[in-house]
Amino acid sequence: MLFRSILKNYWALYFGVAVGTVIPVVGVWVASRWRPSVPRRVPGLRDMLKFGAGITSANVSSFFSRNMDNVLIGWRWGNDALGLYDRAYKLLLFPIERIVGPVMGTMVPVLSRLTGEPERYRRIFLKTTSQLTLATWPGIIWAIVLDDTLVPTLLGKQWTDSVALFEPLAIAGLVQVINNSMGYLYTSQGRSGELARVGFIGAVIDVASFVIGLPYGAIGVATAYATSEYLRTPFFWWLLTRRGPIRPWDVFRAVLPQIASGVMSALVLLGYRKLAHIPPVFL
Repeated sequence: MLFRSILKNYWALYFGVAVGTVIPVVGVWVASRWRPSVPRRVPGLRDMLKFGAGITSANVSSFFSRNMDNVLIGWRWGNDALGLYDRAYKLLLFPIERIVGPVMGTMVPVLSRLTGEPERYRRIFLKTTSQLTLATWPGIIWAIVLDDTLVPTLLGKQWTDSVALFEPLAIAGLVQVINNSMGYLYTSQGRSGELARVGFIGAVIDVASFVIGLPYGAIGVATAYATSEYLRTPFFWWLLTRRGPIRPWDVFRAVLPQIASGVMSALVLLGYRKLAHIPPVFL
């Protein structure tokens, strides 16, 4: 009875996040076989701690900004609005993070070894980015166009109101596939201090967008967030590429074929549904 009652209220969101965080940590700890020992002086420890402090600061900023939208929506609009927003967010962005994160995470050690070979560094990063967008963007675009049936089919008819929230979040998800790689570039180039500063700026922008959209409900928060994601992207890539082997044009050129094909695919899907008056594909 207790378990069923938890699943029917806001505690389900809490326990879902908690379990999803604790299990990977325990698994990594067991697999690594690392155990704490007595602290001792190690050569280079200060530089390592300084580098780690930058990464930690960026992660704290990211955690704060990624959860403040839920806090604000729950505080201002209540549990129902928060539940709709949370389901729409996790339906698309959560899976994307689980795809992009591990792939780009494996690239950090690879790129770190290639910092002295800028051409190989650039080629491997751009090829990975191109393949990631090719693997994720068609599904995102398809989901945006057919969200009126995708969301109720996957979540149930009781979550139909999440459709309006799903659209701006999915649009934000397109650019997030690329933007998530920024942290890995900073890390592989040993620029954790810059990463911490950019992470803080990004968190401030995120929270500001949440506050701006909050009076208009959860849809306002989602729309303001998606808008801010696109407005800040050129600036953040300019900051990143002032140093290192990657240039903004390199990234744009790598994903240009996916942009062109994505736009054409969306237009074809929209035109076909409108002209043929076809019913939703899931019904």
